[in-house]
Amino acid sequence: MRFEQVIFWQVNPSPHQAPWIRALAERTPALRITGVFQAELSKSRLELGWSPPDYGETSVMIAPEESTIRQLLASDPEKTVHICTG
Repeated sequence: MRFEQVIFWQVNPSPHQAPWIRALAERTPALRITGVFQAELSKSRLELGWSPPDYGETSVMIAPEESTIRQLLASDPEKTVHICTG
């Protein structure tokens, strides 16, 4: 079976994980890469000097509506990998 889509489910955008997710999107153009985040970076992280990470060609969604989440979960389930972290 060949996967066509990878969806990352995370709490917040992470400068620690963004580089490898960005690299995956850049090095595997045949894959659709999506990052779904519950919220933007928190105020406390921004105050620590964090800045919004660069996900490159990755499609990024921040706090999507429930209908969008359901669509993502139902989209090509046999050809989609879901990675949940955080």
